[in-house]
Amino acid sequence: MSTSFGKAVGNEGCVEDESTDAKPMKQQPTKKHDEEKGSTKTKDDSRNRCEDLTRKIPRTHKPPINYCFKWISVIACFICIAAFLLSVLILFGKIGYGCGCSENEDRQVPRSSCKELYDKDESDGNKAYPLKLGSVTLPIYCHMTDLEECGGGGWTLVMKMDGSKDAFHYDSAIWSNMDEHNASAGMSGFDEQETKLPTYWKTKFSKICLGMKNGQKINFVLITKTSDSLYSLIADGQYRPTLLGRNNWKSLLDSSASLQRKCNKEGFNTFCTGFRYDKKPPKARIGIVGNDGFDPYCDRCYSRIGFGTAGYPDDTNTCGNVASWRPDNGNNNIKVMGYILVQ
Repeated sequence: MSTSFGKAVGNEGCVEDESTDAKPMKQQPTKKHDEEKGSTKTKDDSRNRCEDLTRKIPRTHKPPINYCFKWISVIACFICIAAFLLSVLILFGKIGYGCGCSENEDRQVPRSSCKELYDKDESDGNKAYPLKLGSVTLPIYCHMTDLEECGGGGWTLVMKMDGSKDAFHYDSAIWSNMDEHNASAGMSGFDEQETKLPTYWKTKFSKICLGMKNGQKINFVLITKTSDSLYSLIADGQYRPTLLGRNNWKSLLDSSASLQRKCNKEGFNTFCTGFRYDKKPPKARIGIVGNDGFDPYCDRCYSRIGFGTAGYPDDTNTCGNVASWRPDNGNNNIKVMGYILVQ
């Protein structure tokens, strides 16, 4: 009976055969003692076997690797590195600014003259470009292709004047001040709009290109002259000679030009002296004056070709050709559009 009870208790909640874990017991002298001891031991052994079987064996589990997160982290690192390199390249000007402009404009930094744009291969045809003149940046017309006798290489517009108007009269303050005149017209080329730009007093050069538009044709001549600005050659009113020659001055108007044969005093702030008190002597801010040869010291001139002109015989002609008193191609009075560019 004791044995049956032990088996019942031993098998309660267990799936293992008790014979598996049974241990040999010492034999006792009395049967009753054996039964009691056997019954007690059987209960203890059964309990231990249940505890052994139900105890969870600890296992060391590694958490599953999230490969998706791993690759996202790697890609994020590459993006950060690429962004850093991109910012370094932009900082040092190796690539453009991503502004959606043309490639040339994207890399472009405002230059001080059209020649500088041309020399740095940043030009894109004859048009207005932003030029940095001191602390100011303005759109100014640049002529990048050849201008006949002047050649190419990047010409910066300085002035456009209408000989039938008085804005650029020889005696006007426009020649001696540093004020703009109709600067918006400085964005266009060889049209009928007058303008005076800051390039008059802020642009250095070694060449001057002069153009006159008679009808629909424009002729140009080149003066080789180095200066800090055109203002420094004109504003003080001092005469400064040039060596262009009377035929070159006449070429500005082709066969229409007329000039007296003598004197031929040319340059900046050129004029004749010794004129009668009731008449103003012909003069030009840039140009040539002539007489008939009776006055060996350029007295009493009656003809001129130039820019910023005034005097007898027509004080209202401020750009063009005026001639009388036996000139080489008859009396003349032609008012034209004049253009001045530097390089």
